[in-house]
Amino acid sequence: MKKALLLIFMLASIVLSEMEEKQTLTRGNAQHGGFIAASVTCANVKDAWYGMYGFRMGWIVNRHFSLGAAYFDMAKYLTHYKVYAPDAVQPQQDGNYYLFDTNKAGIEFEYYFTPEKQAHFSLAILMGVGHVIYEEPAYFEALIDDRHLFVEPTVNINFNISEYVKVNIGFIYRFVSGVKAPGLQDGNLSGFTASSSLAVGIF
Repeated sequence: MKKALLLIFMLASIVLSEMEEKQTLTRGNAQHGGFIAASVTCANVKDAWYGMYGFRMGWIVNRHFSLGAAYFDMAKYLTHYKVYAPDAVQPQQDGNYYLFDTNKAGIEFEYYFTPEKQAHFSLAILMGVGHVIYEEPAYFEALIDDRHLFVEPTVNINFNISEYVKVNIGFIYRFVSGVKAPGLQDGNLSGFTASSSLAVGIF
């Protein structure tokens, strides 16, 4: 988490320098925009990979800084691939094994470098609350319902498709703290992941 806090501090320093240059966010010559994006990401738990889908939205100031929110849910109903809960909670007898389910939501800060170029990169931080559920697949009954904190520093490569459409590919490291679900530790949900988004808005 110390590395995550350092990255947050670095991003905040960039944002503050931008605000100082433009004086304020709401007065003077500040430019305002916004976007909404459909996103997909991949992650893993104990070496089992799974996909997540969700949305992002943000308020853009001076074309460089974005403040927004995001929500992701596990794509368990879109594929036939199942991720099982850890062995520590599985029934000893044959039967329906508990499945792993997860979602997350948080606030996001992002800084775009040279956004006027067709291809450019940005630095982002998504931080919030993650949710882990172990559920019985036949009746969707939850055995474990656990929440934790996460921080995701991200490096994005962005492509301007048009004036109002942007696509990106993101490279993420996820820091997790406070996992209490049986059979899992913070490190089981932490690590490198990747994402991609299709955004529409005024950039």
